[in-house]
Amino acid sequence: AAQPAETFSVLPEPNGSLRIVMPPNTKCQFELIDILGERVWSGTIAGTQSINVGTLPLGTYFYRLTSGTHNESGKILLGE
Repeated sequence: AAQPAETFSVLPEPNGSLRIVMPPNTKCQFELIDILGERVWSGTIAGTQSINVGTLPLGTYFYRLTSGTHNESGKILLGE
């Protein structure tokens, strides 16, 4: 089956990281925002990589990912 041209995923990992999966040779701006609307992580990510969020309190966060014309946002739960 053909893959979509741009596939992005944000996955929590048990080691206290968030894995951001994106197409090869892609750069994006990634922001992680807490439930109060405070930005707790922001940066440019190139290709698939993990960011350390192990120091953040457990709970619900929102993310925003921007890459060229691709914009995506969602909710993610850190911890159990």
